[in-house]
Amino acid sequence: MKRALILTALGLAFSGAFGATQAQADTYCAELPDDVSCTENFTGFSTSIQEAVNAADQNEGPDTVKIGPGVFEMPSPVYLSNSGDGNKLNLTGSGESTVLSGSDPAAPEIHFSGGTGSSINALTVSIPDDASNEYKIGLALDGGATGNGLNVTFASHLVNGEPSPGNRTTGVRLTAGSTLENSTVRLYGSNVNDAVDVYGSGNIVESTLTAFRDVYQRNATGTVEIRRSALVVIGGGVVTEGGTMNIRDSVILNPYFSGNGVYVTSDGGGATNVLIDRSTILGTPTTVPESPTVGAVVLAAAGSPNPGSTSFQLNNSVIYGYDFEIAYTETFPEDTLNIEVDSSAYNSTNVAEYPGQGTPTFNVEGLLELNNVDPMFANPFNGDYSLAAGSPLIDAGQAVDPAPGSLDFAGNPRACDGNDDGTIRRDIGAYEFRADPADDCTYPTATITGPQGDVTGTS
Repeated sequence: MKRALILTALGLAFSGAFGATQAQADTYCAELPDDVSCTENFTGFSTSIQEAVNAADQNEGPDTVKIGPGVFEMPSPVYLSNSGDGNKLNLTGSGESTVLSGSDPAAPEIHFSGGTGSSINALTVSIPDDASNEYKIGLALDGGATGNGLNVTFASHLVNGEPSPGNRTTGVRLTAGSTLENSTVRLYGSNVNDAVDVYGSGNIVESTLTAFRDVYQRNATGTVEIRRSALVVIGGGVVTEGGTMNIRDSVILNPYFSGNGVYVTSDGGGATNVLIDRSTILGTPTTVPESPTVGAVVLAAAGSPNPGSTSFQLNNSVIYGYDFEIAYTETFPEDTLNIEVDSSAYNSTNVAEYPGQGTPTFNVEGLLELNNVDPMFANPFNGDYSLAAGSPLIDAGQAVDPAPGSLDFAGNPRACDGNDDGTIRRDIGAYEFRADPADDCTYPTATITGPQGDVTGTS
């Protein structure tokens, strides 16, 4: 860090010495007349944001656009962007009281992009409750942009919590490595809506999603990373039909007596690779016997001429409460399905192989059997899925140490000695148990020198 600061200082010194000009970072505002930091303030709840962004785009270098409180209904579709890699745009609202909305119910999308490091922050995106079969998007994050501190929801949800008639709506679309973090997307209703769609690569971090499908990986390229997020599922859960998806330190809930936690397939041909690590997947039995609930549906179902290849890895994770914890099939002999389970917990009597012509591989190591065993969550009926003292999931994960700085779903360190047996070992599931809440899970090391050499351990 010091070296970087020194280089930065040298760069500034050289530019001053040779008379080079620096691009000036300015702040443009929408409906913030009393903000003295504004280079220019624009007015009008339908036009001011677009005008402020356009002004920033004309100014070379990184710029900030600040938005005041109020409802900004803009002619849609809306394009808020800065062009050029050095033209970073930081667009920031005044919290949830800043509400952005597209005026056309059938095409309400707001597109945001900019130079490397651009972000849209601290505001609400209100999506019209349109019941038509037109495909609609609330917010599209393009070009590697980041959305932080956002609330994306149907307009009716801002008035009450009733289900929306909205249909075929995606809350947030991620492309080209864009990131959604510290945000909430809620599209609550019985129709098929997606909280987040990903084309190519994308990241979902510390966010809460509620929709028929929470995350849909739409194409067979790129990597989707889901970290420390809560996914509340109405129907399809997390769906991927190709590419790579990693789910870590997250909670997936099916509380509505229907649907799947995770749906993994390569039925379009090509490869699908999914890793679920240190996560909790919880469901409820169905109320419709012909439509059982499933924690993880894992399929390879393409056949000739483009057979599918599906790899599904479950590490340090728990699946519990579904009619079937895992259901899988290799539909055609040309397909390839490989399932690897390591140090995870579920009821093995609730694992089902669907009939197929192929021969899948299913390897299990270190299974914690939950047949007639209570995993002992702290208070699941009130939404607390952390571990209670005495839970069999404590210190039952992989023996290898997690990476330095690893955090659980709640932001607490991994791994801890949760059962006071002197062994530091990670827990199964999204939460790491600490017998002492003040325990920072760092333990001193001691080295004892004996006739056979040094022995190092924790104390």
